[in-house]
Amino acid sequence: MAANLRVVGIDEVTQMRKKQFEDTNLRQDIQNSPIPPSDSSMSSENIVQYEHTNNRYGHSINSENNSFREGGYMENDKLLEQYISKMARDQSDLRADIRASEQRHLTYSQELEKRMRESEQRCIEKSNEIEKRMDERMERLSLLVEKQNDLIAQKFDKLEDMIDAKIEKLNDKIETSAKDNQKFMWGITFTIIGLAIATIIGLVQIVLSVKSMSEPVTYYTNSPSVSSTINPNTQIPQE
Repeated sequence: MAANLRVVGIDEVTQMRKKQFEDTNLRQDIQNSPIPPSDSSMSSENIVQYEHTNNRYGHSINSENNSFREGGYMENDKLLEQYISKMARDQSDLRADIRASEQRHLTYSQELEKRMRESEQRCIEKSNEIEKRMDERMERLSLLVEKQNDLIAQKFDKLEDMIDAKIEKLNDKIETSAKDNQKFMWGITFTIIGLAIATIIGLVQIVLSVKSMSEPVTYYTNSPSVSSTINPNTQIPQE
């Protein structure tokens, strides 16, 4: 609003007022001046009388105009003083309004800046609080994960120990079973070998007995001159 106002100077106001009053006086002079008669109807006496009348009325008109100008200028000075006073008051009020507006703007700017700082501080505090909660939550999660990892590791260790124990027992059983099987196989082998040897011996004895039964038997007595041959098929009498 202050940018659209134009302050009028005192000289410019004075010139405007003078021009206005000159125009007013000129109009009044024209209205009060006598109308000259036409040239055709004027005689020399009439012309002299008109000039005399015109000079007389002109002198009176000029006197009245001079007094009017003096009174008008005095009134115009008062009006000008009032106008200047009013302009000064308006300018003072305008400056006061501008200062008040600037003060309000400054106060609003300071209040806005204060609110922005407070909002920024609240945002920072909120962000720090959220970050703190996230750190605490992450710490709890890390502790929980670590605890679960420890439990899983313990379970895996126990399971590994159980599997190792089972494998060791199974290896012992397999080794014992292998030893028993080996002993059993060696026993079977020795049994077969023994049976084979016994069978061979039995067969040899049978063959020898059959062979001995098919050949004659010679018995020798104490007397060198007496000897006898006995057929194996001959039955020997029993005494």
